[in-house]
Amino acid sequence: MHYFAFEGDFLETRDGLIFDVKGNLHPKDRKIAYLRYIPARFFDSNFQHAPKKEKKTIKNYIEQKYEISVSDIRFGQEVYIKLYDIPSRFKILSLFKPKYIFTSNLYDFPLQSVPNQDIQTIYAPEEYLLTTLQSPKDNTLRNLIDFLQTGGNIPLNHIGLSGSSMVGLDETNSDYDIVIYGEKECLSVHAFLELLFSQTHNLTSKNSRIHTYKSRALRKHYKTRAKGFPIKFKDFSFIERKKTHQFVIDGKDVFIRYSKFHRTNAVLPQFEDFSFKNLGRVSLNGIIVEDAQSIFTPGKYGIKIIEISKGDEKITGKFIEIFTLRGRFLEQGKNGDLVHVEGKLERKENLDTNEISQQIVIGTDPNDLMIQIKKSNAKFN
Repeated sequence: MHYFAFEGDFLETRDGLIFDVKGNLHPKDRKIAYLRYIPARFFDSNFQHAPKKEKKTIKNYIEQKYEISVSDIRFGQEVYIKLYDIPSRFKILSLFKPKYIFTSNLYDFPLQSVPNQDIQTIYAPEEYLLTTLQSPKDNTLRNLIDFLQTGGNIPLNHIGLSGSSMVGLDETNSDYDIVIYGEKECLSVHAFLELLFSQTHNLTSKNSRIHTYKSRALRKHYKTRAKGFPIKFKDFSFIERKKTHQFVIDGKDVFIRYSKFHRTNAVLPQFEDFSFKNLGRVSLNGIIVEDAQSIFTPGKYGIKIIEISKGDEKITGKFIEIFTLRGRFLEQGKNGDLVHVEGKLERKENLDTNEISQQIVIGTDPNDLMIQIKKSNAKFN
């Protein structure tokens, strides 16, 4: 088993649940990971090997009986229920596997995690990619990897393929969930794509057609990426058109996740080095003054606050950090952009240095928001 579990990894428990790993900080005895797929047999034993024609029936049954949102039904060696929104993941775990809901004295809010002894397999994207490339079946994937590797001038072992295909639950239209490892390699690939897409929005690479999101593809993208979050299409499209970590190749979506660390040489801070306290919901307008970490997962922004519409009594400074583990909030703005942010305010303490700061976490609540705006009427004093 791998010593590290990284953002982009999947892990499977001994009872068949599949989780996606969140972040790179984990307690010594467990991995922080959130439920992604749960076998349909947990809901009804008759669903375990149900035919694909029963997909809609299964989805409707589970959503109505358990009052959750089912993202999809996937058919592998058995039938799996795909969950995406965070409240649904917590509700299902509380009903079937509450031991995977983790409470720590370092956090005053629950997390999802899997104890090390319950982990059967950790799926590593870089290993899976090498195995997949040995098969000649997917020329589009091969062309995509060559495009990124050559354009970014990075070694192949700094690229991984994550997502549903890694656990045998992909479909024909499943996207390519790519992971780039290493800070230098990430910056190189990002610079290549940023320059390329500033010059053209359509190109051909080794007979594969590559284009950024536009028109109909952007509408489809909105339905999947913005699902469950209160962002209007006009705001979504304005931001998404500028992003370079996502595009389309031969009709298939590509999402690139940038990880500053590489599994073979990562020196990471420890989970036990920090404590967090939930201070409640806040809403504010501010100017992005630090965007250097906005492409990575986890992603961060430095914001200069100019107006607070909710939580004025809780926020202690004129500058604050925005933190996210969700890909939808990466590359959400650049230095100088005026943005509106709604999320959870946290008190963060470094237990090693005793440094105390505040951060706004976005992406864990359906009401979280970060959009660009044109003006703000009030000033923060």
